[in-house]
Amino acid sequence: CRPLAAAPQYGGVPLESIDILAAKQACWLKAEPVNEVQTAVPAELALLRGRVALADHQDKLADAYLLQAAQEQHVPAMAALVWFQARLPQKPASELETWAELAALSQDWQALNWLAMKDWHYAKTRSDYARVPKRLVRVADEGSGFAQFMAGFAYQEGKGVSASPQQSQRWYERAIASGETRAYARLALLLLDQSRSDEALIADHLISGIQAGDLTAYTLASQVFPDFRRETIRDLQRYLKTVNLYRLRIDGDFGPGTQAALQELALRTLDRQGL
Repeated sequence: CRPLAAAPQYGGVPLESIDILAAKQACWLKAEPVNEVQTAVPAELALLRGRVALADHQDKLADAYLLQAAQEQHVPAMAALVWFQARLPQKPASELETWAELAALSQDWQALNWLAMKDWHYAKTRSDYARVPKRLVRVADEGSGFAQFMAGFAYQEGKGVSASPQQSQRWYERAIASGETRAYARLALLLLDQSRSDEALIADHLISGIQAGDLTAYTLASQVFPDFRRETIRDLQRYLKTVNLYRLRIDGDFGPGTQAALQELALRTLDRQGL
């Protein structure tokens, strides 16, 4: 049953890839009705049956099996229950948070991530960020690129924490290392606010963001490049020439030709990504 119905991190498959017929044959005894909850089963089997029911769009059955497993303190089931029940508007938020807290206490990353994102949504809608940093930073420490990006933003803007450019830069750099490409533009903006002394590094971050398809990076680059030193623009022109987008003289002037080449770089990236 496990290879057919468990989550990928437990040796199984994504929910949408579950072979429902094969999983039902493997996870239920022949004499057991597959559409009724059987209470006398181990917690892991209840979780696996819950995932099969989810894949088969049997929400009530899935809810019952996941709840059964979660009540036996089965941590993956607690996390699965939170993610599933969060889609159901009739479920009280307090119930979801209780299960998530239990799973998070057992170091379940998914449950902790759900709590952190819930905190962030609450903060944005009420402009109250006091409760955000603790769980957000814990999720960021676990390696979530998005949480690392949001931690960088929190420290950059002083949202729920004392503003700290050093902490913000550290989290943005970790987010970039985790593949969160939106962090390039925010890191460039952070460095711009501190000083323009390292224009080459700022330009590198913006170009990397553009190459990753981030329009924010292109917009920011278009705004700041005209004020950069000529040597920084020469480096930009040399790069644009190597990718066959700039064919004019390397003169350090961010004129129409350089602007057009930079725009073409952004458009080429978006087109490659099908956007």
